[in-house]
This record gives sequence, C-alpha cells and structure tokens, in this order.
Amino acid sequence: MLPLFVADDPILLAKSPAQAPVRFGIPMPAAAGAPAKPGEKTTSAPGKWRPIGWSAVPDGQELVLRLSGLLWPEAAERIANAAYLVREPLGSGQVILFSGDPVWRGAALGSQRLFANAVVYGPGCGTDTVVTP
Repeated sequence: MLPLFVADDPILLAKSPAQAPVRFGIPMPAAAGAPAKPGEKTTSAPGKWRPIGWSAVPDGQELVLRLSGLLWPEAAERIANAAYLVREPLGSGQVILFSGDPVWRGAALGSQRLFANAVVYGPGCGTDTVVTP
C-alpha cells in the first residue's frame, strides 16, 4: 500500500506493451454480509468480475481508494484501477510516466522513492541499446 496524492492530475490508462506497476486502489476482501452498493450487481459464482467505473474487481472484493481527504463517488469510479506509474518502451529506450507529482512538498516518501528509481534506473534498465566501452 502506497499513499498517493491526487488532485486534478490526469488519469492514465495503460495497455500492452506498457506496464503499470503502480495503480490506484487495492482489492481487499469485502466485509462479510456487507450490503451491495446501489446499482451494483452481485454474483456468488467464483471467478466472476463486477465493473467499477471502467475497471473490474473480482466478486467478494472491494476496491479501497481513499486513505484520507475528500473523494466524490464519481471520482472514485473514474480513478479506480487507473495507472499512477507507467513504463512504456519507445524505440530502443523507454518512457516513464507519473500521473501526479511524486515529490509534491516532499510529503510522500514512497512516491519519492519511485521517482528516484525512475531517475537512477530509467536511463539504462529496460532499454535495448547496447553500450560498448
């Protein structure tokens, strides 16, 4: 679990060959006997998925998005399972995208570490270029 700051940042959606190692939301087991939310269709068969916004979670799971602060239900549906950090190959190199500012006010140590790894390892790790001395 990694706390991330969200404001009016863009929502990133990643498809192959892009990789999204960090996404918004954590699937957690649903509370036993918890009522379904209005408009939610529930099934009891294993292996079924139910939609949340433009994403989906397995039955018996809930997507936990808010650690603190204000989060409108419409915004929760929009950012559910969206990518925060995306790595995409481009030519013989790669592009590393952050959905928000990972070093905003120096407050989030976890996302600062993601940024540091992108700066240090990004230029060489995951690229196809062979460097000869």
